[in-house]
Amino acid sequence: SDFDKLTNPKTGPVFPYLVKQLLRFGPENVHILTARGPNSEKVILDFINSQIDVYNEKNNAKVPHLTNVVGLGI
Repeated sequence: SDFDKLTNPKTGPVFPYLVKQLLRFGPENVHILTARGPNSEKVILDFINSQIDVYNEKNNAKVPHLTNVVGLGI
């Protein structure tokens, strides 16, 4: 369904907080929970990690990729 896709995704205002959490606690201790279904987990993970790549390149940083996205919806 369309709820499993991302349409025109954008980085939101909490992205800098996500970066700080990934650096402080490591990707194994940072989780994204979403009301979307399990079919959307990979799409969301891919988008967030692509934004982390952009951030790393722009800031000459080494923020690790997120590894945990959980779709709670049915």
